Amino acid sequence: MPALSPRRWIAHTFAGWVAGVPLLLGLSLLFEAGGIEHANAPVGIGMGAGIGLLQARALRAAGVRGQAWATATIAGVALPFLLSDLARRLGLPLPYLVYPFAAIGGLLASLLQLRAWPGLRPRALGWIAASTAGWWLACSSVALADLLSHRLHWAGLPGALAYLGIACSGGLLLGIATAAMLPRLHPNRA
Repeated sequence: MPALSPRRWIAHTFAGWVAGVPLLLGLSLLFEAGGIEHANAPVGIGMGAGIGLLQARALRAAGVRGQAWATATIAGVALPFLLSDLARRLGLPLPYLVYPFAAIGGLLASLLQLRAWPGLRPRALGWIAASTAGWWLACSSVALADLLSHRLHWAGLPGALAYLGIACSGGLLLGIATAAMLPRLHPNRA
């Protein structure tokens, strides 16, 4: 089987990040239509699905179980957001902390991903650190886009494009952070 190329990994991770945006928006609309207002879960499920499904596609070519990878990623990234929604339903609302929730989701996903790709286990601590840092960096791009948008009062199409450009760079950051672990791994041991 072919080795997993870092370039391929980064491209698929970036595409997954970009695909996660319409997924989370669509899920938000479905939740709202179903009477579940202000839910956090669509963010975790949508971004987890976008990243997980496209990374799984890259991994399948290297012999890794893609379905298990996608499931691990979706479950891990979604869990903090789902727990936030559950806490709110139980009358214990947590502050909406999208960036820490995503970093925690990245940590949880990395732990679950170790089961999907046994070849990661020899470098488990490095993978967990890279994934958590990658998700934190990815969310930082959205935080930067939010900050600049408010400070510079971006408006219209140029403002929207600038915002999207910065926010979408999160996929590149996540891909680069995690690809740094790939050359040391042998995907044929999946």
